[in-house]
Amino acid sequence: MRVLNFYKDLIILGLTKKILLVTIFLYFLSVFFEAISIFLLIPIISLFLSGKELDSLIGSQEITVSISNFIQNFGISPDKYTILIILIFAILIRQIVVFGRSCWNVYIIQKLIHSLRQKAFSKFLHVKDDYFQNVSSGQTINDLTKETDNASQAMVLSLEALGLFCIFLVYVVIMFYLSVLFTIFALVSFLIAIIFLKKTLKASSEVGKSITKNNRVFLTHITQRFSNLRLIKLNGDELQELLKTINIIDIQKFKNIKSGVLAATINACIEPIILISGFLLLFGAIFLFDQNLINLGVFSIILIRGVPMVKNIFISLQKLEVTWPSLKAVIETFKNLEKEKEDESGNMLLSNKKAPSIEYKNVSYKYPNQKKLALQSISFKIKAGSITAIIGPSGAGKSTTIDFIPRLKIAQKGNVLIDGMNIKNINLSSLRNKIAYLSQTPQIIDGTIKEHISFGNSNLSEEEVLFYLKKVNCLELVKKLKYGIHTNIGTHGSKVSGGERQRLDLARVLAKEAPILILDEPSSNLDVLTEKTIQNIFIEEKKKKNKTIIIIGHKLNWFKNFDNIVIMKNGKIDSVGIHKDLKVKNEWYKSALKSTH
Repeated sequence: MRVLNFYKDLIILGLTKKILLVTIFLYFLSVFFEAISIFLLIPIISLFLSGKELDSLIGSQEITVSISNFIQNFGISPDKYTILIILIFAILIRQIVVFGRSCWNVYIIQKLIHSLRQKAFSKFLHVKDDYFQNVSSGQTINDLTKETDNASQAMVLSLEALGLFCIFLVYVVIMFYLSVLFTIFALVSFLIAIIFLKKTLKASSEVGKSITKNNRVFLTHITQRFSNLRLIKLNGDELQELLKTINIIDIQKFKNIKSGVLAATINACIEPIILISGFLLLFGAIFLFDQNLINLGVFSIILIRGVPMVKNIFISLQKLEVTWPSLKAVIETFKNLEKEKEDESGNMLLSNKKAPSIEYKNVSYKYPNQKKLALQSISFKIKAGSITAIIGPSGAGKSTTIDFIPRLKIAQKGNVLIDGMNIKNINLSSLRNKIAYLSQTPQIIDGTIKEHISFGNSNLSEEEVLFYLKKVNCLELVKKLKYGIHTNIGTHGSKVSGGERQRLDLARVLAKEAPILILDEPSSNLDVLTEKTIQNIFIEEKKKKNKTIIIIGHKLNWFKNFDNIVIMKNGKIDSVGIHKDLKVKNEWYKSALKSTH
């Protein structure tokens, strides 16, 4: 049952019947030619040592008779030179098959790693936006990288263990052919080895679980520290953080050493067990089972080949016990990603040519594990080609409201309409291609300026990139750089200033030329140049009327000439209107205006 469960896990992760059958075939093919070599080796040695012909040995050797008859069936004279040529040919073919099998294993492990990584990242790309609210990002990264590699190794180890077991079965068949009692005696010794090492295999399983668990803890710890290095330094907490990390890696070291010790235990114990058993077998062959010289020689060769093979079977099993938890971890993460896959239904397409209208109708939403609604039956309309501000105190639900437009969130009650179409019925790819989104914190992936401006819009020419850089006042920056737009700006844009990061990210958004433009808190922490740049872009886009623009912000003086202002409080719509009306009618707006002066 345990073996079946293991192979069910392998199939879930991509082990196919084709891979399984080809691997088993290659192992059987190699052992087939090895068996021929074993049967031919003893007679050929006897023939050359005795100086006699095959007929002189046939009278007393059953195997030699069988070999002679088999060769004669092909019309070939069964002399010692013929047998020698057949032996050399069988050995050569076996080595070719072994070489092919090794290449096949290399190909399979790379194929499995590639397949698992591709599947993992594909599932990650389609998971819900709020997935990491309940699952550690470090754990997920660990499972999709380190544990995925370990899982691939486990899959290949399982094939190797299966192949070695197939060879073992062939040896058993040969031994049964030579002597039933002798073979039963050999199998009993093999069972003794299994019983003796069973606890070691069970301990390996527990260690494997601990290693996988600690890998998750370590990567979660490191991921958080990498993204918060500035906080650590400003708090002068380096020593404390180092001690925490040392504690985690000490546990890792201990568990990995324990796994190595268990492997060494099997490596050290299995050979004496099998060798002692082998000695008893040979003793039994001579004094109890009355085996002839040829059979005794074949048994000896099988034992010589069998000891390292049985040892490798046990070592493979021990490694499998250690890596099986990696398989489980990857399967668990795959299932979680699949369970939290975002809804991609919808077949309606949005027009490329015009700015759309957007309408919220009685939309309500509650976050998982929260008692209170984040949004409570909100309703308002954004006209096509207009500029709308969504404002309100912290926690009012502004960002949550915006997240419905690119379908990062789905309304639990009510509907969001774009050009009169229910957003749930719009093709997700079509919808998001029509949206350009500027977040509060610039989102910059490690790469060049051109790569960042072209992100999601890879067909941009260098001239077009320079055009958008000019729009956001970044041409001077580019001129100063040695490689211009081909300069790498580092992870999160670390090689440029904060204001430059914001303007580069704005250039990316504008370059998309999407009919819906969303800016989430673009007025936060701006330098004077960046603030002026964004205001000028508002004025320019308002004149064109070719985009529906939505801005979440807190600098109310920006919104004096906007088409609409939506004020939110406690997940509800408090007021909707224009600047000159709201500053008279809405108390919160009046108070907020005074605080900005």
